[in-house]
Amino acid sequence: MPGADKETLVYQFTQNRTVHLHQMSAKEYDAMCRQMEDITGYDERRRKQYDILRKARSGVLHQLQIYGIDTTDWNRVDAFCKDPRIAGKTFRALTADDLNALNTKIRMIIRKQKQNNMVNIKNLSKEERAKLLAELQNEEKQSRIERRETYEGLRAEMMHDVWQRLTRIVTDVRGFHDWLQGEVESFVSVMRDYGQVRKNDQRSYTITDGDYRLEISSNKVKGFDERADLAAERLIDYLKRYMKQSEKGSDDPMYQMAMTLLERNKAGDLDYKSISKLYELEDKFDSEYSEIMTLFKEANVVQKNAINYYFYQKNPKTNVWERVEPSFCRL
Repeated sequence: MPGADKETLVYQFTQNRTVHLHQMSAKEYDAMCRQMEDITGYDERRRKQYDILRKARSGVLHQLQIYGIDTTDWNRVDAFCKDPRIAGKTFRALTADDLNALNTKIRMIIRKQKQNNMVNIKNLSKEERAKLLAELQNEEKQSRIERRETYEGLRAEMMHDVWQRLTRIVTDVRGFHDWLQGEVESFVSVMRDYGQVRKNDQRSYTITDGDYRLEISSNKVKGFDERADLAAERLIDYLKRYMKQSEKGSDDPMYQMAMTLLERNKAGDLDYKSISKLYELEDKFDSEYSEIMTLFKEANVVQKNAINYYFYQKNPKTNVWERVEPSFCRL
């Protein structure tokens, strides 16, 4: 992308469909803009600027609460900020520098108010002192409530922004997956015509072009059908009878191992690997046990084919293929 002209970029992000900007879809245009922002570092700079702005807003809102303004009432907040003697702008229009200056100004106003309202406690009666204490306690309570409301407001704002961005990314990833699936299916047909597919039932492929590689891995996902539940019931009954005949009873290690392997996962399903280990115990038991294992094996069927896509790029320095991970948690 660095050094690319407009026509090249448009051609790339429309999958070679057009070189004209006005013929791009909204999704294609957004994808192009986001990648350009990522490459230039614009998105990272914008995030840092937003963090600075959010902290400055939080500080001002806290001072407004101390001053006595209900920060849940944005009309009151804006009316205060728009005063020419204060900031001359609405709260949302204030920059980080504006907010820092306003924070200092509000602190000075509050300090001056406190100086004007100073009371000599020694001159107060017992009733007046009790009333003053109650007022101070109520102010502290209100301050805690206001701080909580400010925190909750900032939290809601952040989570709203997170979810807006997340929704766009998820939509893009789903769109990319659907697009990739269609492209791969079409190209596999070309490969078959060209003679690059070894078997008619081949479902896994590796496609390489220069420094880029795409692996398509198709795996059969096996699971147990209803016959496995019948086999599990029969095995539990069998093991209980075996335990009674054993000198060690429930402490018999074979009994304990078999019962452990029958434990189900959180979804309530039998674990294929655990059941497979039961097969290895056939020579430790009799023919009835073998019959139950046969039923387990018959119940283990292919339920679906899972197709995964893996992306690689060759490192020009080491000449080694390195995986490109689109997974957010593996970046």
